[in-house]
Amino acid sequence: MTDPNRADRVGLDAPWPLGKPRSDPTAWLAIQPDVQELLVEPDTEGCSRAEIARRCEVNPRTVTKWVDGLHVPSPSHVKTIKRWLRAMTARHTKVYKG
Repeated sequence: MTDPNRADRVGLDAPWPLGKPRSDPTAWLAIQPDVQELLVEPDTEGCSRAEIARRCEVNPRTVTKWVDGLHVPSPSHVKTIKRWLRAMTARHTKVYKG
C-alpha cells in the first residue's frame, strides 16, 4: 500500500520529481558525440558498447540507452568513459581533450 502522505514529505524522504534525471547530464552531453563517433567507426579496435559496459560494470543495453540519449550515466560512469575515450583516442587518430 502506498503512503498517503508521500507527496507531503520533504528533504531526503521526498519522492523524486517525475522526469528529473538523477544525474546531471552536462558532463555526459559533452562527451556523448565523441563516444557515438568512436562506436560508429568500423575500423576502431576495442571500441564497442560491450567494452564500455565491461569497464563500467553494467549491461550493454544500459550503454545503448546512454548513447541513444534515453538515460544519463552517473558521474562515476562518465569518469570511466572519459578514461576509456582517452585510451581509445591515444590509439587512434582523433585526440580527445576532455
